[in-house]
Amino acid sequence: QPGEVDEFSLCTCEIAEGRMHQIRLHLSAGLGSPIVSEFYYQKPKQMIEDRKWCQRVFLHAYAVGFPDVSGDTRRVGASSPETEGSGLGGEAEQEWHCCICPLTVELRAALQELEPKDEQAMNLLKTITECGLLDKTHEAVHVMGTENRKGEIDDIFFPWSSRVNPIEVGDLAKPREAFPQNRIGGERGGCGRGKGKGKFNHDRNNSQNEPQPLRAKAKAARRNGYPSGGRRDASISP
Repeated sequence: QPGEVDEFSLCTCEIAEGRMHQIRLHLSAGLGSPIVSEFYYQKPKQMIEDRKWCQRVFLHAYAVGFPDVSGDTRRVGASSPETEGSGLGGEAEQEWHCCICPLTVELRAALQELEPKDEQAMNLLKTITECGLLDKTHEAVHVMGTENRKGEIDDIFFPWSSRVNPIEVGDLAKPREAFPQNRIGGERGGCGRGKGKGKFNHDRNNSQNEPQPLRAKAKAARRNGYPSGGRRDASISP
């Protein structure tokens, strides 16, 4: 509408579990701030307006951390005579990696369509425009051992999710069923069983009311070449 000004936030989001559409759905339904150019979880009219200056969903995998499992001898969960009985399970020698993916050219161009709100936003926009990074010091990291991983990868790139769902020494050697079901927790909430009457908190003795996993929204019908969805107040998320 004439005279109205849209405000956008450049967000960094960390995931503690790999559920489909986790970031997109939580920003839209949980915060009421769908990602720019979102086509499932906002109104078609707003999506069309977004696409005039941002041709794709503004969601980008910026940093990805993982253990090394390459080579003939995979160190994940391996034990050796040196670590036998130490409780380390060989993980002191585990190699960890973190890959950094600069924002793509089209996302940088989309950001340049926006006017920075203050000096901090202006400096960040300048950095992203020049190199696609949130910080010019960000680069790929390769370290040995859990403690080095915590200091050089977790604390810098995953400060929230590494506290909510931490990977501790020896965890890589454990089978999945060894972890408690309600493991997620921490200062910013979790997915343990609550006491309220939420969608998934039905009678646990009734098998028909067992909690169901989060599922992606079904693909909507197309109108004029655009799928419909549901939204407003926007987010752009690297």
